[in-house]
This record gives sequence, C-alpha cells and structure tokens, in this order.
Amino acid sequence: MRRIPAIKSVMTAFPYSVDISETIEYAQDFLKQHELRHLPVTDQNELLGVISQRDINFFLLQDSGEKEKKVSDIPLDNKYVVDLNERLDHVLRTMADKRLDSALVTRNGRLVGIFTSTDVCRSYARYLDDQFGPPNGDEAA
Repeated sequence: MRRIPAIKSVMTAFPYSVDISETIEYAQDFLKQHELRHLPVTDQNELLGVISQRDINFFLLQDSGEKEKKVSDIPLDNKYVVDLNERLDHVLRTMADKRLDSALVTRNGRLVGIFTSTDVCRSYARYLDDQFGPPNGDEAA
C-alpha cells in the first residue's frame, strides 16, 4: 500500500528569510532579485511569520508615513508552521480550509523549508503527469 508523502518531499528546502529589522525596500528588492513571492520573517533566527509581495504592496498603499518603513511595520498573521514530517494531505487541507498561501516547514523549531501555493500547483502537475503521463501536445481543442 502506498503512503501519503510528508511535506518534506515537496517543500522548497533552505528558503531565504528576512530579519524583521530590515527595511521594506530591502525585502522588496530581495523578493525581486530572487524571483520570490513569499519571504519568511525572523528575529535573531526565531521564526515570526511570512510576508508576501502582496502584503508589502497592500501595506504601502495604506501607509503614508514619512519614516523609513521596516518589515516590523507589516502585520504578520496567519503563520502556519509544520514539522517536516507532517503528512502532505494534512498540510493541504489546512491551507485550503484557512485560505493560506504558504506553510513554513521546521525541524526542531528551525526553518528548513517553505511550501507555497506555487509548490502546490507544481506538485499537483507532477502527480497528474505520473498518473496520466506527460502532455504530448495533441490535446488542443
């Protein structure tokens, strides 16, 4: 009998992160440079949450202050942290039920991976290829 895989089999390992004391401009540049949409936020290696480009854009639209804006100014909520051995179906259900874009994956409380909605799509496409074979180009309507 086949077993449902753990999140570690589909996560993006060794994700980048940003310290909460960094500027929002730094975080934006980092996301763009590395072509990312989600960035875990830490405070001296303690995992606090995750920000996305969408969070940054929304915050900048709402805030018209003159001071230099820091990552710490962006509210961090909906942090979803799972152990790297958590079953994939549990993670997917929780992400869907809570409408979350990402899960932060830890081992012994330390960040080791991230699983985003992009990873979900990539994993599901791979699953479909495994079940039905890769597309052969003849499926056009």
